[in-house]
Amino acid sequence: MKKDENKYAPYFMTLGILFALSLSQLIYYYPALPDIMAQKYNFDGVPYRYADKNIAIALMAVLSVLPIAILAMVYKLPLKANNIPNKEYWMRPENQPRFRKILMKSMFQLCLVMSFMLFFITHAMIKQNLTGEAMSSNILIVAIGFSVFVPIWMIFLFSSFRKKTS
Repeated sequence: MKKDENKYAPYFMTLGILFALSLSQLIYYYPALPDIMAQKYNFDGVPYRYADKNIAIALMAVLSVLPIAILAMVYKLPLKANNIPNKEYWMRPENQPRFRKILMKSMFQLCLVMSFMLFFITHAMIKQNLTGEAMSSNILIVAIGFSVFVPIWMIFLFSSFRKKTS
């Protein structure tokens, strides 16, 4: 079992580094941020909802750890609890290692993209709250990119679980 745990350590380390970067960003800018921070923005990038700085920073920190938590839950989830196409094939003992590998690699890809998106959004929110300028339209591009990525990722994930022929 120890060998299996070490196989996925690079996934967790990569996400851990991104989390550390996000957290470092929050800690570094915390003293300079206003006591009341903009939290929600309209399509013109103008804020319309605000929150206390401590709540806003805590929320950003929790969101930054979300990809690691998702990957850890998938790793700890019993294999039989997964609902996938051709489940009877993939749950055979001889196919389970390949199933685990496909699932972990796919979830790592999703969590990595999610981590980068959250890092970018956090940085954009910090910048907007420090400068008072309207939120950059780049944030919309990132959101649209993520919204396009997820369905494509799902198609590739589920197509990976087609029954393999010998």
